Amino acid sequence: MIPMARFIKVYSPILVFSVLLAFFISSPHYSQNVSSLRQLGQAFSGMLTATVSINPLFVTIIPPADAEISKPFSIDVKVENRGDAKIEELKARIYLPDGLFLVGKDAEKNAGVLQGEKEKTVSFRVRAEAVGSYIVSVSSVGMVASTNDMIYSDDTAVIEVRSQGQPKRLNLFTLLSSYLQTILNML
Repeated sequence: MIPMARFIKVYSPILVFSVLLAFFISSPHYSQNVSSLRQLGQAFSGMLTATVSINPLFVTIIPPADAEISKPFSIDVKVENRGDAKIEELKARIYLPDGLFLVGKDAEKNAGVLQGEKEKTVSFRVRAEAVGSYIVSVSSVGMVASTNDMIYSDDTAVIEVRSQGQPKRLNLFTLLSSYLQTILNML
């Protein structure tokens, strides 16, 4: 649903032009209005422009293979530039739920510059207070060098933390979310 203010801003020139066009065509003095219509078209040219761009920035959480309680583990974040232009001022930020804590102070890391069709991995050291499933989110922001456009991407994953020595269990939710994430990344 388009907010009304945005609708008016984007579509009002189109509506005005359409109404005036209908008026000129339906007028009994159509031939006299052709030159006026041409002038109207010239007045509206350049007013309607659209820019379409595809976000080349993708970020994916790589959950740790073994996350045990009270033992620091790494949550890796793969940051990809799927475009041709380089991305500058690239940063990655992690958002942790209650029960997970950063080992260190930086929830945001500077990833620098990422050339086109390249990827980087940023790691965050984390420690868990309790056994359980935790939903972790990451976001990445950067600027496309050629256009100065700011771009953003994010991802969410479930991190399974188990007690020390406990065998790894098969979690259906984790398997399904990984499978869906793989499919979405292929699109």
